[in-house]
Amino acid sequence: MDMKRRSWTALAVLLVMAALLCACGSSKAQKLEALTGTWTASDPVEADTVRELLSSMDFYEEEIALIDLNSLRDAYYVEFTPDQTYVFSYDVLGIKSNLYAFLSQAFHDMYENRTALNETYSMDFSDMSEADFQMFYAVIYEKEEFSSLLSALVEEAFYYDQLGEYDGGDFDIVGNKIDFETSSAGETGRCPYEIKGNTLTISFAEGDITFTKQN
Repeated sequence: MDMKRRSWTALAVLLVMAALLCACGSSKAQKLEALTGTWTASDPVEADTVRELLSSMDFYEEEIALIDLNSLRDAYYVEFTPDQTYVFSYDVLGIKSNLYAFLSQAFHDMYENRTALNETYSMDFSDMSEADFQMFYAVIYEKEEFSSLLSALVEEAFYYDQLGEYDGGDFDIVGNKIDFETSSAGETGRCPYEIKGNTLTISFAEGDITFTKQN
């Protein structure tokens, strides 16, 4: 009887362990499925960087002083695949879109405070309409339309072909952490993460970044 009891006990333990392993495997598979996909994020560009960017576009200091330097945002994304590889990359289209919107708002801000530029250009902007103000700058930059000016400034702002993938490698899921096992940028390590609805928050050493899932 003792031998039979021990046999049944051992079998029960094995069955429980097998069930636990299956549950763990299922849980990890579910986490991987939830993480798989492309997640986008956007952060403010530092004001000093924005100032340098505007200077490279030949904006005068008097003009830059009228612009909100904290309103430009970059754009990037991370993609996790079912075979447990990942890629961090700049979102070039997102960056161009953000820069176009920023420049459009920058010229509007300049128009709202246009009389501050009277001395800079030795003319009186007081009674100028916003449309005429925009065309004034289009002519200065030798463009036929204001929209063409914005597009040209956006295209000339960066070497976009250099804004591609900046990290990638293999990953695993360990509990509530993403284990970046290999990294082309040398940034390996485990980072806590949380998925709520269509948002993903990863806690990096430098701070938390929240991404939104792309449909």
